[in-house]
Amino acid sequence: MFVNIRKAQKAALLICAACMVSACTPTVANRGHIVDTEDMSDIVAGRDTQRSVVKKIGSPSTISTLDPSIWYYIGLVTEKRGILDPKQTDKKIVRLKFDAEGKVAEIAEVTRDNIDVPISQDKTETGGNKVTIMQQFFGNLGKFNTAGGNE
Repeated sequence: MFVNIRKAQKAALLICAACMVSACTPTVANRGHIVDTEDMSDIVAGRDTQRSVVKKIGSPSTISTLDPSIWYYIGLVTEKRGILDPKQTDKKIVRLKFDAEGKVAEIAEVTRDNIDVPISQDKTETGGNKVTIMQQFFGNLGKFNTAGGNE
């Protein structure tokens, strides 16, 4: 009888350990479209058109709103372990620019170093009154509904 209890305890401990180990295996999430370097080498500037690019690597993640001749392929891979926040393990942004004839003019991988976002120091004026803290605090004193509530 004592031997059976020992075996059951060992089995339960082994099952618990297996559950703990499996809970720590990462959950990988692919978001967007990570273009392989091999697939990118199939695209030749000056020869491939928008249609041939879609056939080779698929439709773009986004098209530039200011210039529809610029396509972006954006991909992100995250890994989540247990209850921890997901961590980014891979990210790739590829920009394709087309000429007026619809042929590929430029193929570039966008990295953190070549993103140029101008930062403006201007402030946006908002409408409304400039009210002090004391005016806000005392402004609602005496403003309440009467007992009837119909006014």
